[in-house]
Amino acid sequence: MEPGYQGTPVIDRNDFWAIYFPTPNGVLFEIATNAPSFDIDEDTAHLGDSLTLPARHRHLREKFEHQLEPHED
Repeated sequence: MEPGYQGTPVIDRNDFWAIYFPTPNGVLFEIATNAPSFDIDEDTAHLGDSLTLPARHRHLREKFEHQLEPHED
């Protein structure tokens, strides 16, 4: 990276790994991997059928569920 571009260490986001870096004008960029993927903890046939949270956010489940409206097909 050029001087002035300070990236983060690699961050494990449960479904992918990412690094982040801001530009001098304040835009935050994310560079992420495709793996391990969103099917790490769900069957691919049922992706999105239920709210799945990474371990670090599971304590917020009740708060999130109260803010979401059911989706009808």
